Amino acid sequence: MTTTAPTTSIHTPATTSADRALGILAIVFGIASIALGFQFVFAVAGLVLGILSLRREQVTRGLAITGIITSSVTLAGSLFGAAIALAVFPFIALAALWS
Repeated sequence: MTTTAPTTSIHTPATTSADRALGILAIVFGIASIALGFQFVFAVAGLVLGILSLRREQVTRGLAITGIITSSVTLAGSLFGAAIALAVFPFIALAALWS
């Protein structure tokens, strides 16, 4: 009589493209927001999707972090540009009125 040792199977869940959807969308929106001229809406969407991906999907951590970084850079650039425009515009309007 031969006896075999019981085998234990370690189940690791396979990653599918559906598992990576939020991370991929985060990086796509982050890059698109920069490529399309610092679009505020795409940056906010990329930031939200990146944060959701970090919380839900551990597989796409790198994609989520990249999406968060690119979206944050775009948001910072957009807010900086808006602040400069708001600071300079009154002076341009006054100069136009005086001339």
